[in-house]
Amino acid sequence: MRALIGAQLILLAVVAVGTAFSFSRFTLDERAHFAYVESVATDLSIPEVGVDLVSPSIAAVHEGTYPAPPRVPPARQGLGGQSYEGFQPPLYYAVAVPAFELAGGDYQRKLRVVRLFNVLLLAGTVLLLWLLVRRVAGPDGSAQAMFALALTVLLWPGVVLRAVTVSNASLELLLGMGLALASWVVWERRNARWLPALALLLGAGMLTRLALVAFAPVVAVVAFDLLRRATTPARALAAGAGLAAIPLLVLAPWLAHNWDVYGALTGESAIRALQEPLLNPKGTQFGFGEFTDGVRGLSRAVVPDEWWVKFLSAPWRIAGYLLAIAFIAVVALGLARLPRERAARLATIGVVPVLATLAWITYALFVGNWNFFLPRYLYPELAVLGVVAAVCVRALGGARWVLGSAAGLTVALAALWLYLATSVTPFTG
Repeated sequence: MRALIGAQLILLAVVAVGTAFSFSRFTLDERAHFAYVESVATDLSIPEVGVDLVSPSIAAVHEGTYPAPPRVPPARQGLGGQSYEGFQPPLYYAVAVPAFELAGGDYQRKLRVVRLFNVLLLAGTVLLLWLLVRRVAGPDGSAQAMFALALTVLLWPGVVLRAVTVSNASLELLLGMGLALASWVVWERRNARWLPALALLLGAGMLTRLALVAFAPVVAVVAFDLLRRATTPARALAAGAGLAAIPLLVLAPWLAHNWDVYGALTGESAIRALQEPLLNPKGTQFGFGEFTDGVRGLSRAVVPDEWWVKFLSAPWRIAGYLLAIAFIAVVALGLARLPRERAARLATIGVVPVLATLAWITYALFVGNWNFFLPRYLYPELAVLGVVAAVCVRALGGARWVLGSAAGLTVALAALWLYLATSVTPFTG
């Protein structure tokens, strides 16, 4: 068991550090995220969507001309020259500033150091994962096996790439796991005095990425259960209102900034005006077809968006569908086998955030006509669901099934990483 976990941690360290150094240029939206860090570090300001551009140094790094100027000035690069991630909440970018400054004046070094900082955040997520598994595993001595199985989610190339390259995904992953752990501990100890701290952690998560509001139902369920036992209905209602105000107070300065800059609580309208001509130039009204395509696309969560083109053949698609179906079936059947209270708690911390995120994505598609059906928006929730899945495998097949599943998935993921490292151009820079 220890050998397997040791091998997993070594593999995770190798691919995480390798990812930090292998990409000589920016991936996906990384350029705009990095420009956000630069704005906070140099100007102590949040970039304004549609107005602020990435710096010439960042544009040169992306073009591969650094330290020489970029061949095309940012103003002439279209969306790529825009600092369009300025609509995001600011916590991650502020936290990343020391790493940005520590690297000195070389922007290529700055990029790698910030990525290495993200590797540390990923290591923190691994630690919180272990603490959560220890809490939910129970006293039967199977915590190590469950940890090995749950850890395979953090070994997904998609999770590693998003967590290591520069974006708020790394802190989002850490705080998502932290919210699940804190919710479980507070609920288990039945100590309502810790509820304000839990609400504060939720506020920090939403100040990292608003999508972490998916954990708000978890916090609400925990608070409701504890308060209804500890006090009168009137006092419980007042306490609940106070707890709900805490995340809003954490978000208040950022919301006030948005109102001043965009005339709205978020910069959604500004980012949409900037991106929609590129993402939906014909103004297509999305419907059930896009919904079904999006749901099927979630089965490719193991690999990042950049490499999907390598996995569109029928065998790869079928393998993805089968794995997704197996994942869902294990959770559903396993929860049905567990005692009712234990199953309810596990479903609350692991299943509810996934359903909340899917509900938000579906609402955005049908009501807002904005397509967010991408697996990367579910990574924090899926990492927690991996813990629930490990408990369910234990309930269905025992410790040997947990160990066997962990070993098999680890070998498969190691082979997938080897395949990507030798066949996908972006991975080798």
